[in-house]
Formats: sequence, structure tokens, C-alpha cells
Amino acid sequence: MNKSNQRYMLFSLGNPYEMIYLRNVRSGLAVYGKQEPNTSAGIQVLLGQLKAGGQLPVLTD
Repeated sequence: MNKSNQRYMLFSLGNPYEMIYLRNVRSGLAVYGKQEPNTSAGIQVLLGQLKAGGQLPVLTD
């Protein structure tokens, strides 16, 4: 996706430790599990209805 210069958003529904294995992601959002309140909040962030907050508890660099 980066090479083709396409816009994208990585939406992780698992745990934040998955992000350790991903490199060069331009834009990502992690929610903690695929339960309805989590996915709903993540979608609202993607649509600009909520502001994302927090910080991953793991290093991704």
C-alpha cells in the first residue's frame, strides 16, 4: 500500500502486541478486542465522530 501511494488505515481488533510485528504503517488504530463497544468506538474514530486517545503500551519502533 505504501509503494502504491494509496491511503489506508490499519484497524487492529486484537491486542496491542500485534502492532509490534507491523512496520511502516502510516496510520493505525488499535482497539482492545472485537467486542461491540470496542469496534463501535473505533469506527466512530475513523469517521471523525470521536477523538482517539491513549498510547500503545508497547514500543512499535
